[in-house]
Amino acid sequence: MTEQELLAVLEPAVADLAGVKIYWKSEWAAYRFDILDKMFAMVSTTYFTFKNSPEQNDILRSAYPFVIPGYYMNKTHWNSIVISENQFSEQELTALLLESYQKVFEKLTKKQKNQLLEDKQ
Repeated sequence: MTEQELLAVLEPAVADLAGVKIYWKSEWAAYRFDILDKMFAMVSTTYFTFKNSPEQNDILRSAYPFVIPGYYMNKTHWNSIVISENQFSEQELTALLLESYQKVFEKLTKKQKNQLLEDKQ
């Protein structure tokens, strides 16, 4: 799977979620997925990086050799999948992205959440 193929899977999965922006960040040479300037995922030519709970991150790293601590991220809260070695299905990748979105969305203030939900309607 290439970076573009991965984006073709992930972008539609979050297209209808409140506040999602996906854009190219040239300094990082990566696509950034965020909510109100808070990143919840990143896709580069080499890695798909996403947020998860520390416990879930440890489980994924232990079970799958292509899942590594988040590349250039807080290693406790972020994992990266080496795209060229990925063995997850499209559905599994999408589930990881949606879980990452939810982790970041939960940390928004009540006011921010309400604003995003109002803007979506």
